[in-house]
Amino acid sequence: MYFTHPESKLVVDIGVGKGRLSIALVKSNAEMVVGADISREMIRIARERAKDVGVADKISMVNCDAEHLPFRNNCFPVVYCIQIFPHLPNPLMTMIELSRITQKNGFVVADAIVISRSQRIVESLYYLKAMYPLRVFFHKFFGKPLNRLEYGSTVVVNSFSKRFFISLYQKAKLQLNITERYAIFLMGIAKNILF
Repeated sequence: MYFTHPESKLVVDIGVGKGRLSIALVKSNAEMVVGADISREMIRIARERAKDVGVADKISMVNCDAEHLPFRNNCFPVVYCIQIFPHLPNPLMTMIELSRITQKNGFVVADAIVISRSQRIVESLYYLKAMYPLRVFFHKFFGKPLNRLEYGSTVVVNSFSKRFFISLYQKAKLQLNITERYAIFLMGIAKNILF
């Protein structure tokens, strides 16, 4: 982990992916982790990994969309949503859902790719039609398309300005306590003070 995270015996991991965070949380001190993901394949992989490391009995999986979570209001003391915001079509709706399922005085821990204004300008220029010959050159020279927003094998949909990412917390009525940068990500830890 890159940060000091809130600890709890019950945690939800939205966008569980291959289960790395869920497994790490169980190994640290969580007694139960609920992993949620829109992809049935990721849930299958996460279940297998949890079984392989002997923590399958402490992790349950739910197939769902992050914008429409099947959990009741105020049910989790800590909600994690790590490395999925770039893939969301409506990040504000997801942040509101995270706030809804978090207990009063509970925590929402989320991150997003945050880039500067100058990086956005370069990115915009790169995708202009007039830049097509340059993209072809980079593809031939490097053996793959030059795409600043390619992260691992997943093509990222959204990147945010720091101000926009912080505004998601504010619009979801969460009190942002900490922001911490690691690589191109900005981590936010917020407290739910309303519900």
